[in-house]
Amino acid sequence: MAIKNGIKYIPYVGVDSSRSHNRIIKFITESLGKRNFQIYRMCGCAAKNTDIAQRLKDRGIKNVRLAPVCIDFEQVKKDCADVDRATLRKKWKIPENARVILFVGRLIKNKRPVDLVNLFSKLEKNSFLIMIGTGMLKNTVKSEIERLNLRDRVFMFDEIPNTEIWQFYRMADVFVNLNKREIWGMALLEAMYYRVGIIAADAPGPRCITGSGEYGFLAESDEELLEFLKIDPFPQKISAAAFERVTAVFRWKKTAEIIMSLIESAELN
Repeated sequence: MAIKNGIKYIPYVGVDSSRSHNRIIKFITESLGKRNFQIYRMCGCAAKNTDIAQRLKDRGIKNVRLAPVCIDFEQVKKDCADVDRATLRKKWKIPENARVILFVGRLIKNKRPVDLVNLFSKLEKNSFLIMIGTGMLKNTVKSEIERLNLRDRVFMFDEIPNTEIWQFYRMADVFVNLNKREIWGMALLEAMYYRVGIIAADAPGPRCITGSGEYGFLAESDEELLEFLKIDPFPQKISAAAFERVTAVFRWKKTAEIIMSLIESAELN
């Protein structure tokens, strides 16, 4: 339809294969995917992370450019560092001297919120966990918190307005992402901007965002995640480097320029 109407198009790709556990859905998706790869070879494509960019190249798609999803710097709290953390913690009823771990995401299987609660239960009692998000595992997470007697150390919020969520990043010492198949992770970028230490399961998105340990800790296993979570305080030089990286690299202007260059080089076939 795009070709018929003289419209150039550039696919923006985050995955190259089905992740469904349903065999029928997987078969249909993979079958449609073969057609998609033919389109990619014809017009080129933008890739969300370095892993998918390389896999597309391995499939014979030559014109692939990395075009990461970026943070909207018009929406962030620019003077966040000037706000007193103790005042914020008092407002949200979090102990002033606590070590705060932050999770932002849906409470669904691949985000592993139940596993996070279990890992958290192994930390010292001066650690507190804030979980922002809702989903089908919400009641399961609550039950696990009760079972492990963590109700006084885990704070759950279904949703926080974008105008207020910066307060939780400001209160936090560490941001954690347990998704082993994360293709990106917008909340990781926000945490980096607010100078919160990053601890994530090694996955394509976090790997692309944090590098190989220069800007956050990537864990190969839950045992390694736990060891990283025990590091107190989180190295400030890593958080500072992460802030510099997110403000310099992950800007929509740069991604727009990459996509525009693909559009300019694309041919109508």
